[in-house]
Amino acid sequence: MYAVSLIVVMICVWTYVAELLDTWDHTWETGNDIESTAALAALCVGAAVAFVRILFNPLRNFALGNHPVFLSQHLWASGSGAATNPLAASPPPLRL
Repeated sequence: MYAVSLIVVMICVWTYVAELLDTWDHTWETGNDIESTAALAALCVGAAVAFVRILFNPLRNFALGNHPVFLSQHLWASGSGAATNPLAASPPPLRL
């Protein structure tokens, strides 16, 4: 994920520098500009990767069992201390 983000940022920086040093084509006259097209494509790829991560991260956590329902069931079933079971800290009931 970080590699894709780094590549997208590097492409955007490269297109900006290439546009600053651009003297061989006349963008305003012809309308052809490969640098802005490359930056737009890189930003679209970055947005798609971010969207997929946002969309599939909860599904991955659900499949791995890392969601709150399983977490709370695990805490209640695993421990016998007062930190995980609040009823263990209460005194025993009085005899009648």
